[in-house]
Amino acid sequence: MLEQKVMSLFEYLGHAAGPVLGKEVARAAYIFKEPIGRKQISNRNYTGDVLLYRKEFLIGYFEGNKKLELQQLELDLENSIEVTDHGSGAGDIENQYKIHYTLVKRYE
Repeated sequence: MLEQKVMSLFEYLGHAAGPVLGKEVARAAYIFKEPIGRKQISNRNYTGDVLLYRKEFLIGYFEGNKKLELQQLELDLENSIEVTDHGSGAGDIENQYKIHYTLVKRYE
């Protein structure tokens, strides 16, 4: 079995990504059910864990495919909540979760 290349955002970008971009990429990886690795590093600028992603995922994310899909998913979720967010009963909340689940499944 071939081992897939994993890398940190720093390795992929060639510079520190920063906490905002790091969280955005981690969130996208979680939503798309991408495997996320970890490794401990220590240098003069940072000591701690860094997350590792498949190189193919990072290429897809930064070249727009994954980012656009994620933006569309978030837009669909926002619209579904706006449409169903006018009641106060438990049934309305249950409907919101059903719509959310359906939309997430569509983008898997």
